[in-house]
Amino acid sequence: MLMQAADTIVLPRLAHPVSGGAHGAGGSVNDGSTDSSGIGDLIFGQLLCSRLCHDLIGPTAAINAGEELIRDGDDGAEARDLIADSARQLTARLSFFRALFSPEGSTAGTSVRDARALVEGFLLGSRVSLDWDLASDLDREAGSADDHFLGSDPVRLLLGMAMLACDALPRGGVVRIRLHRHRGEICIDVQASGATVRLESAVLQALQCPDARGVTARTIHAFHLSQLVRRTRAAFSIDVVEGQCLHVNLKVPAEQASLAA
Repeated sequence: MLMQAADTIVLPRLAHPVSGGAHGAGGSVNDGSTDSSGIGDLIFGQLLCSRLCHDLIGPTAAINAGEELIRDGDDGAEARDLIADSARQLTARLSFFRALFSPEGSTAGTSVRDARALVEGFLLGSRVSLDWDLASDLDREAGSADDHFLGSDPVRLLLGMAMLACDALPRGGVVRIRLHRHRGEICIDVQASGATVRLESAVLQALQCPDARGVTARTIHAFHLSQLVRRTRAAFSIDVVEGQCLHVNLKVPAEQASLAA
């Protein structure tokens, strides 16, 4: 089941930050505990590992296929290119996932340029292209806005939003990311457009449901994003017109939105 046309999702902004749990927020993993999200740490880890394996198996299998071609006597450029391209895709996806699902603070000091490179790497080999737009109000006399640093939470929120947008483009398209400042807050706008734009109802449920009922390996990234949004007290909304576009908007509070040269 897919979302109907012109749907809007708004997550309420909490009055106070939520202390970190195991969901990329510095908590410990155990066999049966649950935190404010209502999902056991071990179950979360199992679902996340399943999703990561699903997303990494493609380039891994392609590397193996290239090696088999060489073992069968095909020492041509095609086999070598297949291995090289697949290895780059695998490395890029691992870097993206490491940053997105890392503990709190481990991505602090990531530059805007590095965040863009992570998204570009995640899109390698896909039919989705990136349109990256830095608003002029982020430019500083000290240097290019690309050289400024984002806090740990804005980096992970940006990557999570990019992954969500890519999932909405099963037949390819364009993901447009725009960063700008508004009253001290860092605003992240992500728009997905293409021939077929859709957001499955299971993803919608994972974004909206705080107790994680019905979350699967397919939707664990959306649940993780919703927990980051709630923990950081960010303002978050999604507008989707099925078959046309998906627009995700997020505002990170000033105290969380580090942006310094």
